Amino acid sequence: MRRRIKSVKNTQQITKAMKMVSAAKLKRAQDRVTAARPYARKMTEILGNLSARIGDEFSSPLLDERGDTKYLVVLVSAETGAGLGELLARIERVLEGAAGPIASDTPVVTRARHLAALQVAADEMRSFVSSWESGELPAPVIAVHLRAAVTALEELVGVVDTEDVLDRVFRSFCVGK
Repeated sequence: MRRRIKSVKNTQQITKAMKMVSAAKLKRAQDRVTAARPYARKMTEILGNLSARIGDEFSSPLLDERGDTKYLVVLVSAETGAGLGELLARIERVLEGAAGPIASDTPVVTRARHLAALQVAADEMRSFVSSWESGELPAPVIAVHLRAAVTALEELVGVVDTEDVLDRVFRSFCVGK
């Protein structure tokens, strides 16, 4: 019987401690809400002023009414990274829907400089092919287009030749240059 009474008292003490912890957490949460009220009021005021200034002239595709009832929502946490895998999978599905299946080793152009280099190389190759097919110019002259295409691609992949190295060395270390 004493052991049972002691067990009940221990359970009561644990319950009391848990209630105290819960009360402390609740108090902290209430204090945070109370502290955030001035910020919320100010934010409401700022947004009200912005919407009054903008009026009806503001438009955004995110705010346009759509006829469909399907909406895609992907929750992503910048703090923990949760949801990034799902976001990437959804983006991949959208891209595959627009462009068909994409192989994992397909190169992707992500910089304007890379795109410009590829366009220069393609233009030079087109010039080479048209000049070659017309036969109006000698081969060594037409080969200039090939060399320009190669140079553009070398800029893309970062090829460095001996002239570049020597130029950098002399610019950095030689006095009077």
